[in-house]
Amino acid sequence: MTTVAYCPTALTLVTDSMATSDESGESYAVTKAWKIGDHVYAAAGDYGDLLTVVEWLRAGRPKSKPKLKDDFSGLWIRRDNGSYQCFYQKLRMTPGRYATAIGTGAQFAIGAMDAGASVIRAVEIACHRDEKSGGRLRIINFPC
Repeated sequence: MTTVAYCPTALTLVTDSMATSDESGESYAVTKAWKIGDHVYAAAGDYGDLLTVVEWLRAGRPKSKPKLKDDFSGLWIRRDNGSYQCFYQKLRMTPGRYATAIGTGAQFAIGAMDAGASVIRAVEIACHRDEKSGGRLRIINFPC
């Protein structure tokens, strides 16, 4: 699936770029973070769900929310100051305060950050440990 990690003290978001087809098992590179207005949206889960939420966010977060698979999770980060919210399948946003990660490699990334690794190194470690994470890293520094 993916690894996305964000550290509010470093004001840095890091995503991997690997997606894997459920049907063929082949891997390919995708975008997992988008600048939308005054925020950055990053997510993990079914790639179709990620793109559906991009459209929902671009439409101004209308009351009719898209139906998403259970494994969906996202981050909604202000571009000016790096404050962020986490949201999951039901698209209810919850403010966050600490370094966080989402996706199949999240536990590896959070463990690495808790042990003192930078957010970039944490995603590198997660990509090494999680077979569903990998590819080139995308790094976004805030403000952006």
